[in-house]
Amino acid sequence: MRYGQAMGKTTHGMCYSTTYNSWSGMFQRCYNPKAAGWRNYGGRGIAVCPRWRTFAAFLEDMGARPPGHTLDRIDGSKGYSKSNCRWATPREQQANTSRTLLLEHQGRTQPLNEWARELGMPACTISARLRRGMTVKDALIPSAKEISPRKHMVTFGGRTMCLSDWAREIGVTQSQVRARLRNLPIEEALRPFEGEKKNLKKSITHNGQTKSVRQWAIFAGVSPNAMKYRLRKWPIEKALSP
Repeated sequence: MRYGQAMGKTTHGMCYSTTYNSWSGMFQRCYNPKAAGWRNYGGRGIAVCPRWRTFAAFLEDMGARPPGHTLDRIDGSKGYSKSNCRWATPREQQANTSRTLLLEHQGRTQPLNEWARELGMPACTISARLRRGMTVKDALIPSAKEISPRKHMVTFGGRTMCLSDWAREIGVTQSQVRARLRNLPIEEALRPFEGEKKNLKKSITHNGQTKSVRQWAIFAGVSPNAMKYRLRKWPIEKALSP
């Protein structure tokens, strides 16, 4: 069925209302392959019930769209119909989507809200990206503004730590960890490269003194990150000297 045929004729005089926009957007997602988000709706077999082919019937069943609400399917695996739809706030819709939508990424499958918690991203951001037609891989890539070292929790090997703790453990900067997580499987992203292993040492002994990297940094009068850079690039005698 073509998009124009599915929508039928317009005789209601509500073409510019938010209710009509929701009804029209529903058909766009389900029947227009060129529409943003079609891949996750019409492309997955999501359809509109025959009764709602006319806006008058949709309006009769759903009523006018309340301010601050959007059209939401209660069961994300089913199509648009009176029994499966409601007007919901963004918070309600995000919670519904997060619980029911399973996403597969890097060989792992878990609910949307679990991915959001693991990546330190708002679940509503992931939902919005998927509705716009982004692939799961792209939708789960945090932008620089969305990544916070304090809230970006990553689980690997049975351990859950924030981004800054993982960076400290594998001896690289937080920006390097971010770049790895965007482009590598998690087991590779959180594994130090050969040239970085010496930064993993909890203590370094030199000239009869044993100190942590942070203590050597204080001794040399540089920051811990600068000391790590020195240890990667310079001979140890030069790296640990003031």
